[in-house]
Amino acid sequence: MSMINIAFSGLQAAQLGMNVTSMNTANYLTSGYSRQGIIQSAVGPMGEAGISPGSGVQVDSIRRISSQYLVNQVWQTNSKSNYYSMGNQYISSLEKVIGTDSTSLGTGLDDFVSAMSALTQQPESPALRQQLLNQANTLATRFNSMNDFISSQKESITTQRGAMVDQINTLSGGIADYNKKIVEMEATGGNASVLRDQRDELVKQLSSMADVKVSDDSSGYTVSLSNGQPLVSGKTAGQLECRDGRQR
Repeated sequence: MSMINIAFSGLQAAQLGMNVTSMNTANYLTSGYSRQGIIQSAVGPMGEAGISPGSGVQVDSIRRISSQYLVNQVWQTNSKSNYYSMGNQYISSLEKVIGTDSTSLGTGLDDFVSAMSALTQQPESPALRQQLLNQANTLATRFNSMNDFISSQKESITTQRGAMVDQINTLSGGIADYNKKIVEMEATGGNASVLRDQRDELVKQLSSMADVKVSDDSSGYTVSLSNGQPLVSGKTAGQLECRDGRQR
């Protein structure tokens, strides 16, 4: 192969490398984008007679520069963070109700017991009798208010869970679609790096709603809940539903 042809192969490889660099630069601020790089190798002599240094260079593939271990760590951290965040939200609301003197059951019980104790000392006192009745009514009101609060929280959780199940189903379907597209593209030698990034973004969103386990094989991601219930297997996505407030 002539020197010109060898140089031309180098220019082609360099041009593709510059295209990849431009892609990386353009997506520097794109959420979830993974850098790409080229894998190139030397091309040996192509049957020329005599001694030949080789036939130039070729680009074998474009690789996605990403650590699956770190990606999995992000997903796990995301799940834990959301779990504690959601729990803290409801606990904080409960603490405000319990910890406020005007609504606290503890304060109401203390006042009721004090009124009862005072009446036992002077059972004939009309004022103390009325005070006990007042404290009993106040305590009953506090119990009713607490019951209303708990019912409201339960309804809120049920509504939120239903909306979350719908989102999980949508994301699971999206991941299954990306599995299919990635397998098809890579089967023809295409570069599916961007599709893989977009699929990982969906898994990241999913991990903020549920504790998920992800494994990768030739058919794509297999995604399941921590209890083993499958959500995605290859190009197939399962469907969750809530019945009587319970996830199924």
